[in-house]
Amino acid sequence: MKSKLNPFIPLLLVVAGSLIGCGKTDSRSVSKTPASGPASTALESEADSGPFGDVAIVSLESADKSIRMIRADGTFNPSAHDRQNCLEFEIAGSMNYRVRISCAPWVGKEWCINPLVDITNQNDFTLNAKYYCAFYNHDGQLVGCCNQGANLEPSETPLQLGSLVVRGPKEKLLTATKFQIVIYESDKRIGTHPIDRAATASLVGRSGKVISQLKQTNSNVAPADDHAELRLLADISVDDPVEKNRNTHLRIKGAAEYDLYVSTRQREVLETNVGGESVRFDLWESAVEFEPIKRVKGVSAITHAALHDQSGRLIACSTTSTTRALTAPEDILLSAQKLAVVVYESVEE
Repeated sequence: MKSKLNPFIPLLLVVAGSLIGCGKTDSRSVSKTPASGPASTALESEADSGPFGDVAIVSLESADKSIRMIRADGTFNPSAHDRQNCLEFEIAGSMNYRVRISCAPWVGKEWCINPLVDITNQNDFTLNAKYYCAFYNHDGQLVGCCNQGANLEPSETPLQLGSLVVRGPKEKLLTATKFQIVIYESDKRIGTHPIDRAATASLVGRSGKVISQLKQTNSNVAPADDHAELRLLADISVDDPVEKNRNTHLRIKGAAEYDLYVSTRQREVLETNVGGESVRFDLWESAVEFEPIKRVKGVSAITHAALHDQSGRLIACSTTSTTRALTAPEDILLSAQKLAVVVYESVEE
């Protein structure tokens, strides 16, 4: 298998970080200038702490400055952070992101973690953003995740991404203690350009398609009276298509049995620009496919799936209520080596 890892170029990051309860004031700002060095300089982070949690933020961009990746890792207390007392902080990239995270009742017995973000594009040109957020318990297990993308024209008025909802049972969501956020932003469609173009020459997938091999490393089913928690961890490797090799399919069994596999490919997209001209380009995307093999009456499932690199850093994630098409820079997407899946299965009589 060819190398999938790529170097990055650190970028000046200015973060206006405020860890605030929604009705409280505790603002502080952080500015950071990474040390100069070669493209392989190790990732650096700056942490800020307050009474409601800690957040560390790192920003990296491509050599031609066409695309930027921003990471924010932090701690979270779902019992303390309700809608009146949310965890709030700001991230400054090419655009400004105001993040507010809360945990509260949702529908019926379900609760939700709501990592809302307001994005302001104060540039004089349109930008694209893809926002991924995942939550983990104290053991590092995935609790839930969500994603949303946006195309933002210049404006002083923030755009709120309102579909960022992590659904699940109350007792499960209240175990979330940490989160990872990764944002990809560019003046081009996310997934059409890598961060390190030179590194792509040694990557698999030059034909526009890869085969995703999954090796299950752990699985667990924790049943309860009217629901169950299903977990699966797997290593991922991607290879060029050869003869009749296919994506690996795994099975997860609770009250119903499910089929799981990862599909990654380069897809041709046709769009119409402002001038009415058709523009054709290639876009890399992954999808974590999870479907019941046979539907069982009264059984429903909320699925959360996250792709991580070898170090456990979030690359992309999806849930039942958001799109399965996960877009990211080509070199980042093909560096995924870990898959985490959690399923909250409910049974009604």
